[in-house]
Amino acid sequence: MSFTHSNGVITQTGTDTSLSGLSGVSGVTTFTQNGRSIYRLSDRQLVVSGTLTHNPETEMIFFEDYQAEIAMDITGTYNLGSYNATTGRYSSGTALRFARNSDSNYLETQSDVYINTTGTMEWYGGVIHSDRQFTNYGTWNTYSKEAKLIAYTNVRKNIRQRGTCNIDGFVSSDYIFGVIVNPNKLANWSPYSQVEKGFNISTSFPDNTYAVAENFDPSGLAGEHTNFWQDKWGRFINCLTGSDVNIVGLQLNDPNNKGLFEVRQKVRLKYQDINLNSLDGVKVSMTDTNNSNRLGANQVNSNPSYTANRTYTGTSSSGEVLFDTDGGVLVAVHYRTTGGVKGTALTGNNEVDYRGLTNNSNDNFTFYSCGYEYQISSNTKALKGSNGENLEVVLVPDFSITESTKTTVDAYTTLDNANELYDRAKAYLYDNFAGESAPYVSRDGTSIDAGSYDLVIDATAASAFSVSGNTITIKSSRYIGDITTTGTITLSNGAVVIGTRTDSTGTNTVTTLELTGLKTNTEVRVFAAGTITEVAGIENSGTSVSFDISESSVDITIHSLGYLNQIIEGVTTTTNVSLPISQVLDRQYNNPI
Repeated sequence: MSFTHSNGVITQTGTDTSLSGLSGVSGVTTFTQNGRSIYRLSDRQLVVSGTLTHNPETEMIFFEDYQAEIAMDITGTYNLGSYNATTGRYSSGTALRFARNSDSNYLETQSDVYINTTGTMEWYGGVIHSDRQFTNYGTWNTYSKEAKLIAYTNVRKNIRQRGTCNIDGFVSSDYIFGVIVNPNKLANWSPYSQVEKGFNISTSFPDNTYAVAENFDPSGLAGEHTNFWQDKWGRFINCLTGSDVNIVGLQLNDPNNKGLFEVRQKVRLKYQDINLNSLDGVKVSMTDTNNSNRLGANQVNSNPSYTANRTYTGTSSSGEVLFDTDGGVLVAVHYRTTGGVKGTALTGNNEVDYRGLTNNSNDNFTFYSCGYEYQISSNTKALKGSNGENLEVVLVPDFSITESTKTTVDAYTTLDNANELYDRAKAYLYDNFAGESAPYVSRDGTSIDAGSYDLVIDATAASAFSVSGNTITIKSSRYIGDITTTGTITLSNGAVVIGTRTDSTGTNTVTTLELTGLKTNTEVRVFAAGTITEVAGIENSGTSVSFDISESSVDITIHSLGYLNQIIEGVTTTTNVSLPISQVLDRQYNNPI
């Protein structure tokens, strides 16, 4: 391990775990300040060709009066800072200071830090103060927001990204991140500037490929966040400000001021019951909203079509559903298909397709969730913020369910009462859940409300329950209970409803009239009250009979050989009635047989 000087270049070789080897090297002045070792390099270039570990909390390099175009050339490995697993903190403190002012906007050969094709920079923490380019052709990794690149002035200078790059925590001030080669990862980055944008997608960047920035925080940028340029594509994932990003053309007036940027959000839904137990098998559905500014296919190079609504569905496992494909839910698309004057954000050619509930950057989306034994849940969430959105959903039991075993309900062949109809309708909804906000029907005791659906009760239906458009069909030959709908109720193939059915045509009530205690072979006739209009009857009864009656009041005649005839008048049949009959022996009757 050593630092050697030759012709204005200090070269580090071997392995050094500190900067102490710089002491005594030609052109290096060493002094101590506040307990830290400061190494002042006067007109010297530093080449790291071995492995150098630098603790910014105890050591700093000050590059002064240097003439070399590249001040620090990394051809080996430069480890800046470290992570303390015990304390959970990353190194901080000023690590490098470069005294030379900016020479050029873009020349990579005029860089204060230059990571060569064979070089690696592992940046855990520490501050670099610079006013020239920072260029990566090799491997550049960061691990925390203690890794900071701070400019002295607001004169334009760039981070030139051309190599392998894994950014997971980074702060920059008055630097533009030039994306020339797509980083493997660009996440948890906070740029600051009163005059400059956060990053540009270079002309050299591949066409029809998204430059991705994850957990991007543009709140420190006073002006533009990025630019439309040469039909390039970008994608923000978990942007702190959601769709509220400032994107305009790059040049003041240029036909190449065109491009698109997606804004996406990862969403994790966590499901629990009222006792805070995780729930599996919960289905969720969310469909975005068309606010009438969708981008068609092949408008920005060969971009995919954004015209159709997008629906996101999932079923909870280990209590969770995660939407993260392609960066998660598509929150908005900023785009520009016509060049010209750069303009201002969201006006003129700088357009945006907001896909939330409202045509603005509120970014609210509603997720509907359904479990067979639980009420449908509706949860609206603003999809913005770094690290994705976690949505905790507590599902309330559906107290209208009477049979908790869904497989039992699935096996029903007919639906003959309110309990069976509600349970089967809920099971069908769960199986085919597509983001409905309410069940097909509601139940109150023995009464069913079908809302505005048309209801067909068919004695020979192919299945116990089905839905087609606005029509619900159930299989039952004799349904007992009340039904209400603002649509229509149709009885098919001999089906009857015992109860009150109310639809758009009116109200019809059918009740049960039961007579018990009859003598065998009794003849019973039932007439509309006060008339001779027969509504029911039987020639030879058993000991009891039952009739379906749609009259509000009836008269009953009872005839049996050997017993006195009976007439019972004005029996109210608006509800089910059971009458015990006591037949009196006819003492005058003489059977000649």
